[in-house]
Amino acid sequence: MCGSSKVIMYRFLALFVALGFTVASFGKPAPLVPSPQVETLNAYVEFINKSIHGMFMVNRLLVEYNMELNKYVDLENEKINNYSNKDLPKDIFEDPDHWFYEVSPYILIQKAKAGSSVLSPEEKGALSALADKMLTIIKTSNQLRFDMDKVTYGADLTKKDNVSRVYKKLEEGVKLFDDFYLVQTEMEKVIETCREKYGVQQGTFGLLYGDMVKLQKSSRAILARIRAKETENIDQLITQHKSTVAALKSKKTDGIVDSKSKQAAFLNHLQSAASAAEKLNTSTVLFMQNENVPSKYKLYGRFYYYYNVELLDKNNYYGTGLVSELNNAIQVSGLPALKLTEMPHIFQIIYPKKIDNAEIIKATDNMVSLPTKVKERVVNKNKIIRVDAPVVEFQLYDHMIADGDIVSINFNGDWILEKEELEKGSKTVKLQLNKEGKNFLLLHADNVGKRPPNTMAISYKYRGEKKQIILKSDNNTSELIEIILVDKL
Repeated sequence: MCGSSKVIMYRFLALFVALGFTVASFGKPAPLVPSPQVETLNAYVEFINKSIHGMFMVNRLLVEYNMELNKYVDLENEKINNYSNKDLPKDIFEDPDHWFYEVSPYILIQKAKAGSSVLSPEEKGALSALADKMLTIIKTSNQLRFDMDKVTYGADLTKKDNVSRVYKKLEEGVKLFDDFYLVQTEMEKVIETCREKYGVQQGTFGLLYGDMVKLQKSSRAILARIRAKETENIDQLITQHKSTVAALKSKKTDGIVDSKSKQAAFLNHLQSAASAAEKLNTSTVLFMQNENVPSKYKLYGRFYYYYNVELLDKNNYYGTGLVSELNNAIQVSGLPALKLTEMPHIFQIIYPKKIDNAEIIKATDNMVSLPTKVKERVVNKNKIIRVDAPVVEFQLYDHMIADGDIVSINFNGDWILEKEELEKGSKTVKLQLNKEGKNFLLLHADNVGKRPPNTMAISYKYRGEKKQIILKSDNNTSELIEIILVDKL
């Protein structure tokens, strides 16, 4: 081989390796393997995901402190989990006995930083700085669980000052979880710019990987919307998500992985990811239909329950969710692809009724939109009432003849009455309207009495004058009134 031909060959090999491939020997292409850049970036991704899992453990402990405190004020305490600080490692994110992960977040970030010299100076600097911020957040979160012990154990929680001190400490947890999400979002922007630069995007695997990324992004779009308590266009996101699942399931996987055992494992993880995605879609539909929230999560509201419990369970590692399974597929294949990030939990404080005024019903979510479907029923929403005060008293009663109608009443996404038999003048509720977004009352018929449809009269005062409006519901439809707050004259 002449000298010029050798130069050309070596340049070709160098380019091949830079794109994420390796070659065992000239003329014999080896299986695709991750480049050093991909391995480093995946260490950052795993650091994010494992930190999310550790934050989930902290979240559950903080919820338990919240519920225990409320018991001392006036709310019943219903346990969310059966463990406490003493049952867990001193540092959840270190986990020397491997209770929660094979490789801890601390080791992953060391690996990521050690290998980051293969990235550009801009990529290396940005990821390192953001990872340090995340590291500070998770260490502070782990310490918070012990700080909670200090302000609760041995303290007289019947005294107002002690109670206030505990709630103030819990509020630190809310900020930590919000800050974690902000830092994660910034890290993901850097990682996203690296995805096409360093990962394989061509051939059969490139096409399949593209659909894997689309599935993660479409799931994330739904989760981000519900996390932000925004329901606009979620129906379109659900449709888009179904399409991404179908596209992934339709892709050929033959020959992508270089051994039969790996191929079988690869396919199994993809199928599990698709199954989890379909379950996430189903749960999102139930969320949009205002399905009942389990009793122990009622005080948290629909947005919190569906995001933190129902949906993340189908997305994240702890629930063998779709992102976890997509990452498992990438891992078992050994192919040069960047892994995908999960979504972190939120932490929300529940304040007791004595602090929050038990006589007035507030929506658990402070911004809602008008539902189009509830519990598989179409919602009629062409009725509007106007009120002139942010707190309104409504009387609810069976219209015309009390004939045994059983109803459930929904206020701004919360079921404030469930399967109640109405009699004339039997129910009075005082509602505090949300300052932003929509406000509504919805009638859902659990039966239709002896004379269908189910009818309910609602009376209230507007500018000193008593008003009345009638709602109807049957086995196919529910009816809603939108409540609009106007200024007093």
